[in-house]
Amino acid sequence: MRKVFFEFIIINFLFNSFLSGASDSLQILVNQAIQLSPRIKMLELKKESANFRVIQNSNLPDPMLSIGFSNLPVPSLSFKKEPMTEKMIGLSQEFPFPGKLKQMAESEKKEVEMIELELIDARNEIRKEFIKAYNELRLVRKYIVVLENTKILLKNMLEIVRAKFISSSEPQQNLLKIELELTNVENMLQEKMSMEKSTLAMINSLLFRSHDSPFEVEDFPILESKSLELVSLLGIAKKSSPVLKSLIVAKEKARINESIARYDLYPMFNLSLKYSFRDKIDGVKMDNLATVMLDVSLPLNYGGKVTAKIDEIKAMQEFFEQQYQLNIQMLTISLSASISKVNSLIQRIRLIEEGSLIQAQENLKTALTEYQVGKIDFINVIDAQMELLRIENELYQLKTDYLNEMNEIEYLIGNTIWEK
Repeated sequence: MRKVFFEFIIINFLFNSFLSGASDSLQILVNQAIQLSPRIKMLELKKESANFRVIQNSNLPDPMLSIGFSNLPVPSLSFKKEPMTEKMIGLSQEFPFPGKLKQMAESEKKEVEMIELELIDARNEIRKEFIKAYNELRLVRKYIVVLENTKILLKNMLEIVRAKFISSSEPQQNLLKIELELTNVENMLQEKMSMEKSTLAMINSLLFRSHDSPFEVEDFPILESKSLELVSLLGIAKKSSPVLKSLIVAKEKARINESIARYDLYPMFNLSLKYSFRDKIDGVKMDNLATVMLDVSLPLNYGGKVTAKIDEIKAMQEFFEQQYQLNIQMLTISLSASISKVNSLIQRIRLIEEGSLIQAQENLKTALTEYQVGKIDFINVIDAQMELLRIENELYQLKTDYLNEMNEIEYLIGNTIWEK
């Protein structure tokens, strides 16, 4: 029994778990979640709809066909009594001032561009949420593996201590202590298993799978310390962030809309062609008549309504500019906090991997050796084991926090800087 006990201690000491089974590439899974997302499909349809509006709003209005009679005498209603009586057919076409239709098309194209950026942002957000859930699932499974190994160890320890207690070579206090620790580990294990189910259900829902479908995750990647500079990240964000780019496009659209509004200070044109048929009167053939008319609107800007519209659009341009600057300010704050957190996390991870984890492992080995020769109480072995458990769990939590924070930075700047 003592041999079995020490075998399990060594296994736990050397433990560096890898979940079994081949895992799909994380990027493939992310792409699958994006492709299946109803939100993405909705935005794609929204973009398609906006593309149709480019055609709708950048062409001439339909011409007007007119048919009627003119100067028909009453009450005779005769077409052969008055020379001025005419049967008319006409066609008219409205024309905006040259250049307006082109500007309207550009405005609608900017709307399509904004929806495309909204689509990119939605993809980035789904990617962020999926990777975060993936990281949490990996973490909770690490916890479960460590706790299950600890549970096995404690059970074997319990058998040894119980046998010694029966032979009166171990105090009851040690027996109660290990039973308490075993209960605590069991409680933590049940809690983590419940968390695993909920996290797994979330991931499967993003992939449109059954909530309990099996899903394997890869082990933690090797974390390399990255040099994150605020100025550099802000530069990437200005080029890549769909949120920032959308505000720039919104301002450009407002500028185009200002140009469209200014066309209301210029006249509109309406060209009409009319042909009139006249019947013979008293045997005399009457000539048919043709009429060409060009109507020109008079843009008088009553009450300053057009200039008010122009001023409103100018105010919107300034609004988008200030919103852009506000987003830069908020992004600077968020990135500064994230950089500081990432640097702190990587330092703590290194301290544990190169310091406290090794010390805890050595402490456990020393405790086991000294317990064998009767120098220390068994309680010291239990304490050393539980301290190693705590440090291992803390290390996994720190690694997950690090990956999640890098994931958040990528979302903020709209670009990938970390290979997973």
